[in-house]
Amino acid sequence: MNEKRLKYYAFFGAQNSLGVAKKIENTVEAANKVGYQAQKKYFLNRPSGLFEFIKEILTGKEEVVIIRLYDLFMPLIFPFLILRRLTGTHLILDVPTPRVILLQEFKFDNKSRLHRFLRGMWSYLSWTWVFLPFNRIIQYSEESKFLSFLVDNKTIKMGNGIKVDLTLPIIERTEKENEIYLIAVASLATWHGYDRLIKAIALVREYKPDYKVFLKVVGDGPALSELKELVKNHSLLDRVTFTGSLHGEDLTNAFINIDLGVSSLGLLRKGLSEASDLKTREYMARGLCVIGAGKDPDFTEQSYFRFLVPNDESIEPIAELLIDLKNKKLPTPQDVRKFAEANLSYDAKICSIIGI
Repeated sequence: MNEKRLKYYAFFGAQNSLGVAKKIENTVEAANKVGYQAQKKYFLNRPSGLFEFIKEILTGKEEVVIIRLYDLFMPLIFPFLILRRLTGTHLILDVPTPRVILLQEFKFDNKSRLHRFLRGMWSYLSWTWVFLPFNRIIQYSEESKFLSFLVDNKTIKMGNGIKVDLTLPIIERTEKENEIYLIAVASLATWHGYDRLIKAIALVREYKPDYKVFLKVVGDGPALSELKELVKNHSLLDRVTFTGSLHGEDLTNAFINIDLGVSSLGLLRKGLSEASDLKTREYMARGLCVIGAGKDPDFTEQSYFRFLVPNDESIEPIAELLIDLKNKKLPTPQDVRKFAEANLSYDAKICSIIGI
């Protein structure tokens, strides 16, 4: 039994970032399952949290430390990471979003132009030297060559993990003739690309009047009003429904008789060609195959479980896929769940994350 100690450090307010907290807790739980004495600790992303982290990193005795990237503090904690590395600690950096994407996101920040400029310059000046103390860097999609220089040889790209809850009901569906039911769950934003899907459903109705594609949109967000207007303009009120945000049993019930989940179809709008989105994995934990755009580290382009559409603004290929699905025999929900357990779970990925 491996008796090494592991601690996962993160800068953020756990109560305001429940998804992040869940990911960290699941990582720690998976590390405990493979024999580590694993714990987590959160620090506020403000000066008091920074000083607390420095004290912790200098006095901690864990053999393995995972740190979630908070790029604003990286240059400030750099010398203390060097000191910790010299004690023989195995340091791992968890990079949830490539910095090339963070730089794009700064441009759309609501802060002042000066703030956005200074924030971007700070990230550029940090470059890759701030990553040098780490033994291992975990990425979930491609980083730019500029921002991976000097650390590419210790960077591991993998898909995000999920906790496959075996108590979560596998979806139930019945065979349907000339009908297919889709679900899209998200905090609705333009980069989800669901406008493309709605337009494709309108095309399917035009091309195949007897073939009905139904879409259930679960969630709220800034894109909701635009999507509702689009549905109205395309006279799809009988094909597309909006439920608002759902949780617990209400969310589980929303999946009854659904055939496929829809992941992000607008990665290009964030400057991404590849992503490891959690939504794809959450659908599969329930037994659903997925429609998505762009590459995903855990799936080939010919995957039986993830149906790929172009990562652009085209509509026709999505409509063609929806029509083609009419004649496809989808994997059973049980087989999809088994794939998720074997390939997408934290239990399956934890040894690759730790790397020792």
